Amino acid sequence: MKRGMEFAVGTLVVLILGLVIVGGGIVLVWNLAAESEQLAGDLTASQKEQLATMFTQGQLVAVYPGNVEARVNSDIVVGLGIENRMDDETFTIVVEVLDENHVVQAWQKAHVPTIAVGKNEHVVTPLALRVGSIPGTYTVLVSAMYGTELYDSKRFFTVNVR
Repeated sequence: MKRGMEFAVGTLVVLILGLVIVGGGIVLVWNLAAESEQLAGDLTASQKEQLATMFTQGQLVAVYPGNVEARVNSDIVVGLGIENRMDDETFTIVVEVLDENHVVQAWQKAHVPTIAVGKNEHVVTPLALRVGSIPGTYTVLVSAMYGTELYDSKRFFTVNVR
């Protein structure tokens, strides 16, 4: 009888631990899915307003904000806007990350779009990057290309990585 009771208690402990581990795994997957949705999600209303203001000031390519604080190996999202004053055009976005010594860094582009913009229209979209693993101040250059030509001028923002 004692042996049967030990077996039942041991089984119960294993089942409870199994449920806790499965529950923890479900929570982890849920949080990762929510984080990835946020990364590729919409921009804030403030970012959209600032980009709209930049268009009224005559900029054809705009990036906002101009300065971002980030932790190593984290994701950042900035707003990118393009106003097309040509015929219907598809723009390819080119991103270069330079360190303090102007050496190109290989950050992962989590979401770098190709954007189709109709004539005399503007589009605002998120631009997402995965920050590198070395702390410092980095300059991110953003170019909108149509074919092999640069549209407007290169825009930039800085990322302070801690």
